[in-house]
Amino acid sequence: EASQAGESCFPATGGPPGVYADSAVLDLEGYALAPGEYRFTVGIAKEPLMVGRDVEASVVLTVLETQWTGAPVTLLAVHPEQLRVNPNEPIFIGGSVQGGGIVWSCLEGDLASVPGQLESSVSNSIYSDYISLLPGALTGNQQYRFRASGTGAAAGLFSEVVVTTNEAPWGGTLEAETTSGLEAQTLFTFALRDWIDRPEDMPLSYAFSYRKLGIDATLTPLGAKTASNIYQAYLPAGSYVIVAQVFDVHGASVSVESETITVGLGSAGQGRRR
Repeated sequence: EASQAGESCFPATGGPPGVYADSAVLDLEGYALAPGEYRFTVGIAKEPLMVGRDVEASVVLTVLETQWTGAPVTLLAVHPEQLRVNPNEPIFIGGSVQGGGIVWSCLEGDLASVPGQLESSVSNSIYSDYISLLPGALTGNQQYRFRASGTGAAAGLFSEVVVTTNEAPWGGTLEAETTSGLEAQTLFTFALRDWIDRPEDMPLSYAFSYRKLGIDATLTPLGAKTASNIYQAYLPAGSYVIVAQVFDVHGASVSVESETITVGLGSAGQGRRR
């Protein structure tokens, strides 16, 4: 027969429950309860639910104030290894504390302006020794200030790190020498021109791909990443868009697309189809 279980926690002095869980097990994170007395109650009911088929039991838990008797409490937030981080990649910010816990917050940058934004921008929890920011969580060319605040015996302590994000190259264009031609006869030339970045982010590198217009939007690489900003290729018959990427030395990149490239059948192809 099915049964249901749930736990709730009431302050020992009375009042509404502070915690409720519809589960047979209730797990609480460290430092979730402040010093004081708490009454935990578990209720178990058997289906079909009716009078006489349920029971409750409770226990009083006393939480004592932490007495840290070891070394003096210290809290340290650790800056990422890179001077400027790439916002398109995961970003790890670590911390360390003795005798307590850590909760993270963002005090400067666009994550600071929206309540709860930091919580949704990490792959773990802000109540942790570290935070792992998701790719795309930060904006390029911005400065962020993160604070690790102590909890428990470390309450009142904090440490901060300032993180500056890298910006992808900017300002350039993708030019096609011609936008129409014939299969196996026209050598198409594509050039990425006038892209710039900070001197410390140079040199730039480039990658070219094409996407055939129609149902299939798959990108097909036209070779590996290269130091040359010019690419030449013979293209098969069809209509295409050339997609080029520009990378800085840290891996930050921007994509740009060409006009539609139209490739018709050459004389050899026309002969084969007769």
